[in-house]
Amino acid sequence: MTTKEESDFVVGSHIAHSGEDNDKKSLEKMKDEEAVFEAHDGELEFQTLNWPMAAIVMTKIQFGLGILSVPSAFATLGAVPGVIILLVMAAMTTWGSIVTYNFRQHHKSTHSVPDIAMIMGGETARICLFSFYILYVIFVLGAQLLSISIAFNAITAHGTCTVVFTIVAMVLVASVGSLRTYRMLSWLAWIGVFCILASVLILTIAVAVGSDRPAAAPSTGPYDKEVAATETATFADAMLAIVNLLFAYAASPMFVSILPEMRKPKDFPKALYMCQGSITVVYIALGVTIYYYTGQYIASPALGSATEVIKRVSYGVALIGLIAGGSNICHSLAIAIFVQSMRNSPHFKANTWVFWAVWLGCALGVSILAFIIASVIPFFDSLLGLIGSVFSSFFCIWFNAIVWFYLYFPQEPNRSWLDGFKKKSTSHWIKSIVNVSIVVIGVFVTVGGLYASVISIRDQFDAGLVGEPFSCADTSATS
Repeated sequence: MTTKEESDFVVGSHIAHSGEDNDKKSLEKMKDEEAVFEAHDGELEFQTLNWPMAAIVMTKIQFGLGILSVPSAFATLGAVPGVIILLVMAAMTTWGSIVTYNFRQHHKSTHSVPDIAMIMGGETARICLFSFYILYVIFVLGAQLLSISIAFNAITAHGTCTVVFTIVAMVLVASVGSLRTYRMLSWLAWIGVFCILASVLILTIAVAVGSDRPAAAPSTGPYDKEVAATETATFADAMLAIVNLLFAYAASPMFVSILPEMRKPKDFPKALYMCQGSITVVYIALGVTIYYYTGQYIASPALGSATEVIKRVSYGVALIGLIAGGSNICHSLAIAIFVQSMRNSPHFKANTWVFWAVWLGCALGVSILAFIIASVIPFFDSLLGLIGSVFSSFFCIWFNAIVWFYLYFPQEPNRSWLDGFKKKSTSHWIKSIVNVSIVVIGVFVTVGGLYASVISIRDQFDAGLVGEPFSCADTSATS
């Protein structure tokens, strides 16, 4: 396994072509670098995923919460701007995942974002990015626990305290997420995708052909759904909707941790394109349909938009999918922490009590922290907005653009960055402009989204729309 200094040179030299001798040395070092989960005799096997299984795991991590927030974002922005912004988010996050895939192919010991930071900036960068990444995924998992507690509230008509439901969600997610490999979770992911899709189809059919009006509409008298191709919204409302659309692709930074468990990592782009393409089509088709039939009365999560009976049925069908999504997210962060903590230990891939104690501790620990987040911020849209602005905009958008510049415009010994630029082709210059634009977009979404999220959270507390942190109040708006 290469040292940091060796890794820096490997990334730079083999792409920028600093010379034939250096190229040969770089390729030799790349071949010698051991993949993080490369198994030897007597060690546990992790590389068990084929690309269709990887695609379904990626889809389940990405799909669960996104489809529940997309229709309300369309209601704020209008159908046309909503679809355009969604496509932009899909393109940027897909591009970012390809960039991290290329990085991992040049550095096979890379497991997750902290390893990329280590190679790019050293130990200090690794610690900073790893801390930020932990917070990010814990917030995403917290949103997943919140959605599960909302489901329990809806199904049982607020049968008990919301905190109890959130604890139950935490226990379920930690238990399933502690399965050792993504392959073990992939079968549940298939079921989970089917359940989420089925629940949204139930809602879509109910609002499309049912005679009942949306749950949030006036119970008597005429009402106007106010469906429009474009909408006029305040800056804060528009930014909150934009970051919620970004959150529909918030799992993309976790995809790089799936790569080391694939039998053939070179098949990762197939899995990525299948995942991103299919969920984008579903987001647009179902999101626009639900918005068309519910209009301004769309709920968030979207499953609460129909009548009480349909809401309970939809959440009941979706429950397994929400648990599966939370379990995959829990596993993703737990395995990242486990690798960072244990990769130099003799117990790293050994079937010992130390291995299992640390692994189970990681899964339980991240679930407990996510439970705290879900209980402190018990409102769905604003939590997604906070995650999208502070974390998703960085990890999904502009961090990947910075990684691209590191890969393709490296500073080599005795050569300035400007000299490297001059030797690049026109296509590289175009890609450079695109990545600079991505950085600008990312910074704008970060600042604007954070402002919108803070305003939204403040307004909801001031209006008394939610209870206090760790409140027993019903979060599903059950009547």
